[in-house]
Order: sequence, then C-alpha cells, then structure tokens
Amino acid sequence: MMNAIIQNIKNFYDITVFFVILFIGVFLLLWDYPVLKAMKHKNDTRVALVMGIMYMILPFVLYTISRM
Repeated sequence: MMNAIIQNIKNFYDITVFFVILFIGVFLLLWDYPVLKAMKHKNDTRVALVMGIMYMILPFVLYTISRM
C-alpha cells in the first residue's frame, strides 16, 4: 500500500506542482494573514497562518516522499 502511495506521488509530482503549492503558502502568509489580522477575525487569522505554514512545508514533504 505504501509503495502505491509513493508511486502515485512520483507520477503526480512535478516542479510546477512544487512551486504552485509553495506560492499558495506565500500568498496566504503575505496577503491573507495580514488582511485578516487587520480586520480582527481571530479564527480566520489563525487558519490562514496554519495553512500558510503547512503549504510552505508540504512541497518539501512531497519532494522527500517522491525521492524514496
């Protein structure tokens, strides 16, 4: 089962996917987070921060899995 998941990621994973996921994280952290913080939406601000950090880490996790 694990080999099937790794093979799926290898087939799906491309450099454009890496950068798209990374840019989504940058967008969330540099645009959405400050806007939501200025509007004083605490829950939305927290979600934007967590998702931004996760999207900044996710491409590297997928890259590591694809190299297994």
